[in-house]
Amino acid sequence: MNINGLASLPLSIGQVRLGGRFSPGIDLTFTVRQPEIYVRNWRDEGVGPFRIEPKPLSYNNLQENVPVLSAGYVPLRTLGKGLVEPGDMTKFMSVPWHTDYNSCATHTTSPSVPNNTTLYWSWPAQRPVNVHLASEVTAEGQPGVQRYSVRGTGTESPNPANQGRYQDIKDILPNWDKIGFVIQDTAIVGGRRNPDQFLEVQSKLTGEPDPVVTPWPMNDSGQS
Repeated sequence: MNINGLASLPLSIGQVRLGGRFSPGIDLTFTVRQPEIYVRNWRDEGVGPFRIEPKPLSYNNLQENVPVLSAGYVPLRTLGKGLVEPGDMTKFMSVPWHTDYNSCATHTTSPSVPNNTTLYWSWPAQRPVNVHLASEVTAEGQPGVQRYSVRGTGTESPNPANQGRYQDIKDILPNWDKIGFVIQDTAIVGGRRNPDQFLEVQSKLTGEPDPVVTPWPMNDSGQS
């Protein structure tokens, strides 16, 4: 849910972070591909390549009832220098994008592979389905059971393929900012200093039940 430094966007997001073509993505949309938003003569202006050229904003001449921002950058309709205003890079994303985050938890191979029970996690690096809570790390440094990263009231489902998301997609809107962060244990205050552990911290999701992650049947040794 974080936007990386804009200087490396065409490469880092398109090829590394999401592992494929950037059309569209979960950080930015097609606007990042528009050449007119970048500083063209970047060598002469003493900046690096792929730098966004922002519209100059003057805070010294503000007038009451006069908006600071305009309609901003609109592809194929805006010309000239200094095109990009705050919010322009993300305003063409799905509205609200949080529902996309909620929906893209898991998916099956069907219909491309009929009758296959294999379950995949969508974007596991950006949207982990299961996590270990830093608060549950034992004195021996064991992280304990796995929990759903999206959990609590409204996420209950008897089908393990539907756990880890709000069953009513609209419920993600007031709760998206309560989802925790997964960071390296060495960066956690009071952590066990195990560089191999990445644990969830700062989750504000509440409510019961808070279930332990249920293995999908195809991963259960007792089932095929």
